[in-house]
Amino acid sequence: MILLWMSAALALSAQADQPDYCDHPYESVCNAPIKNGLVPTRADLQKKITSELDADLKQSNILGRIEANTSSALEARSAARKKKDLAGENKSVKDLHESMKLYSLVLNRAQDLVMAEFKKLGITEEDFNRRIAAAQKNLADGVADLKSFQGNNSGIEASTIGNTLQSVEIVTVRKFKDPKEEGNSYSFYTACGVDGLEANAYYQDIDNKFRICPGYLLGLLRTGSLDGLTFVVSHELGHSIGVERSVLNAPDDPAKKSVMLARYQPFIKCVDENYSREFSSISDVGNYALQKGGPALKARLKELQNANPVDLNEVLQAKRAVESLDLERGETFEDLYDASNTAQRLFSSKPSPVQEHAQELCADAIGYVGLERQLAPMHPPADPWQTFMDQFHPLCERDKSPYRKLKYGPTGDDGLHPTTKYRIEAALRYPGIRKALGCRSLEPVGGRPFCSLDGAEKPSPFSRSAVGVPAETNGKPSSMAK
Repeated sequence: MILLWMSAALALSAQADQPDYCDHPYESVCNAPIKNGLVPTRADLQKKITSELDADLKQSNILGRIEANTSSALEARSAARKKKDLAGENKSVKDLHESMKLYSLVLNRAQDLVMAEFKKLGITEEDFNRRIAAAQKNLADGVADLKSFQGNNSGIEASTIGNTLQSVEIVTVRKFKDPKEEGNSYSFYTACGVDGLEANAYYQDIDNKFRICPGYLLGLLRTGSLDGLTFVVSHELGHSIGVERSVLNAPDDPAKKSVMLARYQPFIKCVDENYSREFSSISDVGNYALQKGGPALKARLKELQNANPVDLNEVLQAKRAVESLDLERGETFEDLYDASNTAQRLFSSKPSPVQEHAQELCADAIGYVGLERQLAPMHPPADPWQTFMDQFHPLCERDKSPYRKLKYGPTGDDGLHPTTKYRIEAALRYPGIRKALGCRSLEPVGGRPFCSLDGAEKPSPFSRSAVGVPAETNGKPSSMAK
């Protein structure tokens, strides 16, 4: 008995001396080696898109032409609107439409190239559709179980919430065969970039569709599996039932607005009280971008344009970042204006930085519900930590862009989305996720409560052995455990 006790004590001592990856989640996730290192880079695919389409269309520099034509059309539209020149505005809209027709070819080619790489791994479009449908149903079941979303509290029955989530159409790999779809090319253009390879995804309430950029799939490709789809799918679906619905779906019904907003108030209050220092205000982000980011980006763009040889990929990224500073045209400031306006309608004329981030924070919280269920013990993945890392790899890749920090500042907080660091750490505050990953304690580092959609909760520490988690993993993926 004494020998057994000593062996157990030595094992616990060795465990305590080893680093717990759960204590440094951002570094653990974003500094992890790429699982599938044979994936082409964005620059590789961009060159292939350009060369193939230039040959097909017997033109040159198609990406540069699309970018120039789109910018010109948007400038003309803005000028015509100021002058109330209806004919000029109609012409600019037609020019924009023609530019988006060309862009559709780029987007389709980007999708084809990324999917060709997935097929090398034995992953087909049907596999995507099945995985996404499973994530959609899984999330609907998980959200319906939340106290804050049950009928007596929110005024919306669980079945209605489930139906709303299941009704969203998810567009991944899809051709623009329907001419009406060309009108949505501009939403892709602003979200996915002129080459379609920005690591992004977005939900549009106007047609109740969630779209995934080929660039996000490229980031997912580096993980070598589809396990990383859960969080992005759950997050974007979350916007269909998000906090913003209370002003967009019930603008003239204060009672209904109050009931819908009540679902999220405990969560937003918890974040505001415990994590407010981790967010930048929209005004601070805007001022930094215009006063410091703008000049730095313009200097970098000029440097790139004068380089020999010119790196088209870098030039287009820098140009996109510079143009997004334009209040008239830039999607960055249009998004910030919309977010600020919505926050004022939701909370007060002077919302806090957390309240300004509320739309994305609430969608993240719903995303964590989907992720927690994916990692749950009923059907655990073979390597929970690797599955966790796969969710955030595309965001880590986006963080590496020098233009994001040049524009927004060192943290990369854009005034609307939480930083990748915050998002990963917030996920690791959920006890179910920490337990599935084999973290030493359910209690997050620092002892602050974790904020769920049901409000603030402060779990008690637990022993690994008590929940059957192998001590030797220490919150690492099996591929990293020693």
